[in-house]
Amino acid sequence: MTVKMWVAAATVVAATAAASAWVAAVTVNGFDSAEVPTYAPSQLAARAAPFPRTVTDDRGHQITIAARPKRIVSNSITLDGLLLAILDEDRIAAVSRYSLDRRYSDVAETATRLGLHSSESAEVTLSLLPDLIFAGLHARAEWLDLVRHGNAPIYCVGDTVLTMSGLSELIRRLGYITGEDARAEELAASTELRFQHALDRAAAATGPRPRVLGYDRSLSYSYGTETIFHDIVSALGATNVGAEQGLVSYHRVSGEQIARWNPDWIVTGALPGDGSSDQRTLFRDPGIAVTNAVRNGRIVVLPRHIFLSTSHRVIDLAERLAVALFPDPA
Repeated sequence: MTVKMWVAAATVVAATAAASAWVAAVTVNGFDSAEVPTYAPSQLAARAAPFPRTVTDDRGHQITIAARPKRIVSNSITLDGLLLAILDEDRIAAVSRYSLDRRYSDVAETATRLGLHSSESAEVTLSLLPDLIFAGLHARAEWLDLVRHGNAPIYCVGDTVLTMSGLSELIRRLGYITGEDARAEELAASTELRFQHALDRAAAATGPRPRVLGYDRSLSYSYGTETIFHDIVSALGATNVGAEQGLVSYHRVSGEQIARWNPDWIVTGALPGDGSSDQRTLFRDPGIAVTNAVRNGRIVVLPRHIFLSTSHRVIDLAERLAVALFPDPA
């Protein structure tokens, strides 16, 4: 089954199950309770395509998954978070080394609690006897060559998520590949609705559209086009200052550049408990300190794993940014 075919199949599954949808109430990131549709797993599972399932990965390789996989290995931090969100925990055997590092990952605590191995070593990966391996497109060639000696199918995924719609597509695709169509549909649908609530908040706001700079202080990087940060900021109707200044993807920037660009808002990430320290550091940078963002106290400091996220947790960034940029009228 090609990518287009499984997308069509997933759409049919979701539409067929719509009549059995129920509603869950959530309160997150400053929003009132949102009506988030979820789908009855038994209904979706009953209509899902049976195994074996044949799929084409992002490298153009066609692979057949004989049965619902039970020992899954991933070497991508994006995929790790999504898989932990839609799979039973005992179906995951190993995750990327970054998912075990609390500086980058929101699943580090879960991965540590479960005693998950790092997939960094091909030898360790093979010793776990996986029945499905997910490899990011940036997986090392030598690692791929070694894990191919095992019997598990290897699905290569373009794990750099550039848009919110691309994130939803990836969630549903992972659900199809792993046989968790229902849970994947639930996660994708709730993420989409939460994003729509953020867009509605922005659309209702009046006044000039803010100019926003995403800034990873630890690496002195900012975000241009072809990033999910750009997609979110643009969808909210704000201006991504990095893209405005011609940045594509991720680029190192200096305090002097930021001073010239003079953003209205700066969004950054910090480790848990370090938010105030990061704000003070920004205020001390002579280039950044002169910006409208700092002078008006318009600094948004998010947990680092949310600020850097390209998994479903990026919806937290979208919601918090919408609340900060477009507050409720006084």
